[in-house]
Amino acid sequence: MKSILTGLALTALLFSFQSSAEEYEDAVFGKHATLGAGYYVLEVNADSEDFGDDQFTGYVLSGGYAFSNEVGVRVNYYMTEHSDLSSLENDGFDLLGLWGSGLTEEGFKAYIGGGFYSEKWELSELSFSESFSGLQLAGGLGYSWEAFTLDGILTLRETSKYEDFFEDAGINADASAVTFALVASIRF
Repeated sequence: MKSILTGLALTALLFSFQSSAEEYEDAVFGKHATLGAGYYVLEVNADSEDFGDDQFTGYVLSGGYAFSNEVGVRVNYYMTEHSDLSSLENDGFDLLGLWGSGLTEEGFKAYIGGGFYSEKWELSELSFSESFSGLQLAGGLGYSWEAFTLDGILTLRETSKYEDFFEDAGINADASAVTFALVASIRF
């Protein structure tokens, strides 16, 4: 009887080591990095009757790294143009720190975060150039398969630089700025 109990205890111990080793292997050697591309939209709204909303649409290149299943970073580089005036281009980047769940696992994921953005609006035919930068808050949902992932990311931006731009143009308005990116990425 004693040898049966000892055998069962040793078997249970071996299975727990195997389970721990698999969890460690997934944590250390799992697919923590992503590289992808997608669609990007920036909407800058001024609450003024004198000034219309600015919407930029275009492409985004995105890279990310999850340090754990809950913590990660993402960098987006976007190339967009104005919806009404296609010669007005906007290129820039987002840098986001993320906190959530499911960042390294297959299945659904959700996250929030914050970070920094920097961009430049250019109208080459008029030699116009204006730079904007600031802080932003982000939230995202996605789904990961073994080899790739799909993410939708929404950010709310600090708008003081946009408001300064409007004020310099003679428009006194409060602004709001939001972005949305839909990104398909490979996981490695």
